[in-house]
Amino acid sequence: FITTDLARTAVPSTSKAARECLLRQEGKIAAINSCAAPINYSLHALINISDGKLMLPKRVGARIYINNLPAAADLLLHGANAKGWGAPAYADPTLLTVRAYDPVNKQFQYAVNPRFGKTSQQSSWYGQGARITIEGSINLSPDPLKQRVANYRRGNFSLPIWNRASADDIFASLRGGAPNIMLQLLRAPDSVGISVTQHAQLDTLAKELNAALETHLRPMATAMAAATTNTSEMGKRLDEAQKASRLSQQRVILAAQALLTTDQLKRMGAFFRRQMIQYVSGASGEGGR
Repeated sequence: FITTDLARTAVPSTSKAARECLLRQEGKIAAINSCAAPINYSLHALINISDGKLMLPKRVGARIYINNLPAAADLLLHGANAKGWGAPAYADPTLLTVRAYDPVNKQFQYAVNPRFGKTSQQSSWYGQGARITIEGSINLSPDPLKQRVANYRRGNFSLPIWNRASADDIFASLRGGAPNIMLQLLRAPDSVGISVTQHAQLDTLAKELNAALETHLRPMATAMAAATTNTSEMGKRLDEAQKASRLSQQRVILAAQALLTTDQLKRMGAFFRRQMIQYVSGASGEGGR
C-alpha cells in the first residue's frame, strides 16, 4: 500500500519515472509491475569489404564487426573518463527493505530504499566494453567468369569437339535462362480477357524480344563454341551479353504492362506477376547454370 508518507519519503531521491509511478498510486495498493525501468538499447556495425574495393585484390575480402558501437565511440571520445554509453542501465526495483520485526504487533517494520528506481549504469569500458572483430578471406575457387563459360561449354576446353556443346546447344542454354516471357503472356487463359488488339500488340513485342535475344546471345554462343581456350575476357563478354538480354526483357515487359489494364494484371496469377516483377527489377539472376 502506497501511503502518503511512503510516497513523499521516496519521491525526492528517486528518478522521474519512479516518482511519477509512486505519486500516481498514492493511497492505493501498488499494482504488479506498475513501474517501468528505462529502455536499454544496443547498436552494432558490420563493414563488409569485397570485390576489389579499397584497393584490395579482387579475390580478397574483409569483414569488420563492431560490437557495441556507442561504447566504442565513448572510448574513442572520452578514454578513461567514459560516460557509460552503450552500457545497460539497471533500475533498483526494491522500494522497501525490512528494518525490524515488532513481536508485540506481529508485523515487520520497513524502511524506504532511497535508491528505488535509480539506475546504476556500468562504465562502457568496464564489463560492457566494445569489441572489434576483423576477419579476412581469400577466394581460392576457380574464376567465376571462366567457370560460367565452362558450364555452358559442358566441361573442359581440352575435350574433343564432339564431346563439347555446339553453338546451338549453348544458345539453347542461354535462351533457357532468358525466356521470352511475352510468349507466355500470349498463351494466357481467356479469363485474363486479352483483346484482339492487345494480342496483336503483344505478338509484336514478342517478336521484338526474340530478335533482341538472338542479337545478344547468338554471337556469344557461336564464339564460345569455337573458342579453344577459356579466358576471363570471354566470361566478361558473356556477362555483358546476358545483361543486354535482361535489359531487352525489362523494356518489353514494361511496354506489355502499359498495354494491360490493372484488372488484367490481377487475373494473370501470382506466379506470372512475380516473373514480370522479377525481370523488371533486374533480379532474374544471371541466366546461367
